[in-house]
Amino acid sequence: MKFSRDDEREADAVGVQIMRRAGWDARGMLEFMEILRAKEGRDPGVAIFLSTHPAPADRVARLRSIVGGGGRRDTDAFRRIRAELARMPPAPAMPR
Repeated sequence: MKFSRDDEREADAVGVQIMRRAGWDARGMLEFMEILRAKEGRDPGVAIFLSTHPAPADRVARLRSIVGGGGRRDTDAFRRIRAELARMPPAPAMPR
C-alpha cells in the first residue's frame, strides 16, 4: 500500500501525539529526522526511502513547529539507574 507525502506528514503529527501520550519526549522523532537529513544524498538506502517520503528538511521544519522545545528528557528512575551505572567499575578487557 502506498501512502502520499501528505499521509506521511499526518503520520508524523500523529506520531508526536502518540509519543506524548505514552510519556515519551517527541524530540526523539525530530532527532531521527535530523539524522536522515544528514544522510540524505550520502546513503543509497536512505535515498530510496526518501523517494516516497517528504524531504527530511521539510519534515524537520514541520516537526520543530509541532514538537517545540522543552519537555522532559528522562525520569527520576532513569537518572538514578544512570548514576548507579556510572559508579560501577569498568568492564574487564576482552581477550584478543
